[in-house]
Amino acid sequence: MAPMRTHPFLLCLLFAALPILAQSPAAPPAPPAPAAAAAAADAELGTAFAAWQVKWDAFAEVMRAARERGEIKKGGDLPAPVAALQKAADEARDAVLAAWSSRRDLSAQSYRLLARLLEQKRDYLGAVGAYERSLQQGPADAPDLDTLGSLCIAAMNSKDDALAAQWMRTTIAAEDRAGAGGRRNLQVRTTWYPRTLLALGDWAALERLLAVLQADPRRECRAAATTFSVVASIHRGDLGAARERVAAIRADPAAFPDHQAWAVLVELALRVHGGEFDAAAAMVREFLAKPPPQNASPIDANQRRYLAAVAPFLGKPAPALRADHWVGGELPAGDPLPALRGKVVVLDFWQPWCEPCRKAMPEMCAAQRAHAGDLQVLGVCKVEDYGYDVSERRAVRPIAPADYPAHVADFHADVQLNYPVAVCATAANSISYAIAGVPTLVVIDRQGVVRYMSCGAGEPGLFRLAVAGVLAAK
Repeated sequence: MAPMRTHPFLLCLLFAALPILAQSPAAPPAPPAPAAAAAAADAELGTAFAAWQVKWDAFAEVMRAARERGEIKKGGDLPAPVAALQKAADEARDAVLAAWSSRRDLSAQSYRLLARLLEQKRDYLGAVGAYERSLQQGPADAPDLDTLGSLCIAAMNSKDDALAAQWMRTTIAAEDRAGAGGRRNLQVRTTWYPRTLLALGDWAALERLLAVLQADPRRECRAAATTFSVVASIHRGDLGAARERVAAIRADPAAFPDHQAWAVLVELALRVHGGEFDAAAAMVREFLAKPPPQNASPIDANQRRYLAAVAPFLGKPAPALRADHWVGGELPAGDPLPALRGKVVVLDFWQPWCEPCRKAMPEMCAAQRAHAGDLQVLGVCKVEDYGYDVSERRAVRPIAPADYPAHVADFHADVQLNYPVAVCATAANSISYAIAGVPTLVVIDRQGVVRYMSCGAGEPGLFRLAVAGVLAAK
C-alpha cells in the first residue's frame, strides 16, 4: 500500500495555527471520577459525624457525673450546663442530617453514619431508609450482616411489625446463604422474629420457624422453640398442648435455665383460667420457697422478682384503692372497690411515660368492651413530674402536680380509653400493691379477692386466660 501524502498547503495552515493554539486558554479540568467524589463526600460527612460525636460524648459524660452526684432526678429539668451540652449536640446532629440526609449518591459507610444519627433522633423509619440505601451499595446476594442486624433493630423500634418481619427474614436468608461456617444472629432467630410473627398473627410462618429452631442443636434455639410453642398454643386456644410444654420446661431446668420462673408465670395463668385459684397461689409460693440456682440468669432472676411481688396478694382481699382525681368517669368517693363487688375488677397500674403501658392499653379496652356488664377496668396512676405529650408524641417534663390530672385527661382522650383512671396524689396505691414495675395488672374476683397479678408488659394471652377464668367463677 502506498504511503499517505500530506498536501503542502495543509502543512502551511497547520504551522500557521500553532502560535494561536499556544495562546488559547486552558480547557476546564475534567470532573472528578465517581470514586473520588464518593471518597470526598465520605471524608466530609465523616468529619461532621466525628464533630457531633465529640459533642455527644461530652454531654453524656457530664450527664453521667451529674446523675452520680444526685443532681438529676427522674422527670426533672436538666441542670443548665448539662442542658446546654445536650442542645449543642442535638443542633450538631440536626445540621448534619439537614446537609446530608437527602443525598442519594453516598457510600454504604456514609449511609450507616446517617442511620445512626437518625436513630439517635428516634427517627427509626428514617434510619431504616438509610440502612436500606447502605445495603444498595453492596452486592444483593451477599449483604453486609452487621447492617442487616442494625436494620432489624431500627425496624422493630419503628413499631412496624410487617417491616420488621421482612428484614428479619432477609437477615436469616442471608445468613443461611453464607453456609454452615457463616455467622448466625441468634437474637433475630430466637427472640425478635418469633415475637414479631406473634404480633402479626402469622401462625404458618411461626410454625415453620419453630420447626427449624427445634431441629437446631444449639440450646438457645431449642429453648426458643419450646417457649414460643407455648405462647403460640395459648394464642390458638390449644391449652392442653401449652400445659404439656410448660410441664416439660419445669421438669428440665438444665435444658431451660432461663425459663423456670417464666414457666411458673404461665402456669399461674393456666391454673387461674381453670378456676384452680388456691392451687395456683400455692404453686407460686412453693416455687419461691426453693432457693434459686447459683447460676440463675438475669432473665430468670427478673421473672422471679415479679413472682415475688405477686405472691403475697394471691388469694387475699384486694387492698383499698385511693383516688384523689377521676379521669374519664366518676366512681363513689373513697375506695371504689366495695361498690364494684359482684363484678370482676381489673386494675391497670400505669404511667403516661411508660411505652409498655401504652402498648397494653388496647388489651384493656378490648376486655372492657367484651365484658362491660361483668367486668370493670380501672386505670391507676400517681402524680409525677414526668409525662407524655400526646400532641408531639414525646416525653415531657416537668409537670406541676396541680396540672397532672389534666395531663392524664389529655392522654385518656387521645388514646380513647373506655374506662376511668384513678389519679393518686401520692404513691399510696403503689405501696399498697407493692408495685415492682409498670404496667402491673391485678384481677380481682366478684368477692374482692385478688386471683391474678402480673408485673411488666408480659404476654397478653396470659392476661386473657386469667380474666376468662375469673369471669367464669360465680
